[in-house]
Amino acid sequence: MQITGIVENSMTSSSSEHGSSASLPSPPKQALMDDDFVKTLEQLSKQVRLLALS
Repeated sequence: MQITGIVENSMTSSSSEHGSSASLPSPPKQALMDDDFVKTLEQLSKQVRLLALS
């Protein structure tokens, strides 16, 4: 219960802090970070499969 409360508070505070001008630059950066994160996960999953097969 405490964890969900903390997550909800952080989400609401971040959304209220960011204005329309402040939120415009952040989505592209977040998207780039997500792409790198996904690529890293894919590479890790491939390595895990190779290790599991060997």
